[in-house]
Amino acid sequence: MNDLLSALPYARLLGLFSEGEGEDARVVMPFDPKLVGNPFPTTLHGGSTAALLEITAAVTVARVVFRPDAALTG
Repeated sequence: MNDLLSALPYARLLGLFSEGEGEDARVVMPFDPKLVGNPFPTTLHGGSTAALLEITAAVTVARVVFRPDAALTG
């Protein structure tokens, strides 16, 4: 999945990467101060969170459509 994430400029900007395989696979967005929407209390901007969800869904669908053999194997 990292190959697909690295091809997306916005995913790279957010620092997204995947870890785990199969049903345990997940996309991770590490904390970065540039993603903070509210400094007090420190919370992520809603757009960052929405982008994480949208990109994760898109990459998952792309894997199933274009590489069905790899959809559950990493």
